Amino acid sequence: MKTLAVLLLSLGATAAHAESRAWTTAKKALPGGLQTVVGVNLTPIKTSALYQQLLPVAMAKAGGAQEHLDKLKATCGLDAMGMLDSVVLGMTSDDKTVVIIQLKGTNQKALEACGQKVAKADGKKLTITKDGAVTKYSGMGDDDAYVKWLSKDSLAIAEDKDTLTKLTTGGIARDSVGAEVGKLSTDAALWGVVNKSQDIPDLGGKMSSAYGTLDLKAGSLAADVHLIMDSAKTATTGATKAQQQLDGIKKSGQVPKQFTAAIDSITVKTSGAELVLDGHVTEADLASMAGMLSALAGSH
Repeated sequence: MKTLAVLLLSLGATAAHAESRAWTTAKKALPGGLQTVVGVNLTPIKTSALYQQLLPVAMAKAGGAQEHLDKLKATCGLDAMGMLDSVVLGMTSDDKTVVIIQLKGTNQKALEACGQKVAKADGKKLTITKDGAVTKYSGMGDDDAYVKWLSKDSLAIAEDKDTLTKLTTGGIARDSVGAEVGKLSTDAALWGVVNKSQDIPDLGGKMSSAYGTLDLKAGSLAADVHLIMDSAKTATTGATKAQQQLDGIKKSGQVPKQFTAAIDSITVKTSGAELVLDGHVTEADLASMAGMLSALAGSH
């Protein structure tokens, strides 16, 4: 079970090479040497039935999030969820992170004007300070916000100025991580690359990286997982063990019916040193699975 669990926790990839707007910007800004790059595209997510079902539940559990969103819309006429097109996150091996956001239907000027209005309504004052390519926003919260505007409708955010400057120097297009991103469709709902070598004792070898996507299309969530092993032998061993474990799960008679279709859809194969897993689940089945897990969590 352990081997299969490790494999299924990794991300997948599709064969198409379409590109998200955030990645178009990010690949010019992100540096080489990142350990992790993850992208999220809001359009396929927001148009899904599952999103419409789960959003009210998530907002109800998010404290005052809905109140803040309502205030933004009432004060500025801005739909916070609607103005996000896509996002790319880059992370180093020491957990330094930069987030690149592609906006839709708004821009820097409009957001800064909105920030001033919201601050005034709260009895505060938003201070905007330029420091080279970095803009510092102060006065609305406990911490300052550091932003590098990459265009009028795209921006990079990090926890401090030094991190923001370091992680927007460019170079990822010539990097191995950038090359792996180039293998997948960055307009999928979720995509990512992890470049981290680690031992997998069950296989007697190592995994050097993983890349791939989760995509929402036509009412179905599809995954295609690519794990790069140290050799074709390790990949073949992994595929054999994963298939054995899948077969064991199917024959166990202990799989809840909500999970049956998803598990039955999983296929395992190899391509050289790559171990590839594909699978899909309908939104209806996924909602049923989420409901069952929520009920189990509530019973404890």
